[in-house]
Amino acid sequence: MSAIKKLIRFHRFQLDERRRGLRRLEEKLMEVDAEISEITTRIEEEKHFASENYEGNRDLNNFLSASFARIKQKRKDRELALGQVEAAREEVREAFADVKKYEITESVGLQKELRETERRERNELDEVALNSHRRRN
Repeated sequence: MSAIKKLIRFHRFQLDERRRGLRRLEEKLMEVDAEISEITTRIEEEKHFASENYEGNRDLNNFLSASFARIKQKRKDRELALGQVEAAREEVREAFADVKKYEITESVGLQKELRETERRERNELDEVALNSHRRRN
């Protein structure tokens, strides 16, 4: 295996690792969003229950303050996760650019080899034709 192929393989592996890391971070972000949505839904359910029940109304303020504190914390977690996702996306972009750079280098090298092979074959055929022409004359 040539050195360039090894580099491509290595950088593809790194790209795959970064993509997996990005996927995990995006899943974490979706989980935080789901938790915020769940808390919001629960708040609405408790408000509805409290409007129908006096005992539920007593504890509603405590529940709401605790829920809003949880939402505030989850939003901080979401902002942190969003920053991590953006950083991971940038890493994936850079890794992809590295892979493309090596693939292009390999492609250029293969094209050069092909042109060199064609040139040699042409030279050999020209030499054969020239020798054949000399023998006739």
